[in-house]
Amino acid sequence: GWSIGNRGALQGGGLHAVSLDKGEKLWASPLKAEGIASHGDRAFVSSGKAIVALEKATGKELWRFDDKWPVRFAVTVDTTTGVVYHGASDKGGFVHAFDGATGKEIWRHKLENTPSLSPLVVAGGSVLYRQLDEKKYGVIRALKAATP
Repeated sequence: GWSIGNRGALQGGGLHAVSLDKGEKLWASPLKAEGIASHGDRAFVSSGKAIVALEKATGKELWRFDDKWPVRFAVTVDTTTGVVYHGASDKGGFVHAFDGATGKEIWRHKLENTPSLSPLVVAGGSVLYRQLDEKKYGVIRALKAATP
């Protein structure tokens, strides 16, 4: 097994993968991760204004989606389908669904208001997220989950 995560500036910074059995460094990346999700042989990283797919064994970048806005919802993966979800916004923005294997966008949903920073949750064929309504109350919204 392996573990992947950020390390502080005093420890070399960036993203590091280590083996669970011996704690040995497997690879490192300069990416700063705001969120990490895993499925199969891939790790998906929210970093700045991008979603990056990495090969878990080597850290090799497989695909990247560069957004216009900062990450609002850390990357989430549906482990039953391999679909990767990402949300970004400033004043507006989108929730995106990507094929985790290719990085091809499956769909995007325009956000009506600036969402909170709560994570996207995939459950029961839906993608759930929290958003503030016009009265600034937190509302849970649901989108139909994508299929690759």
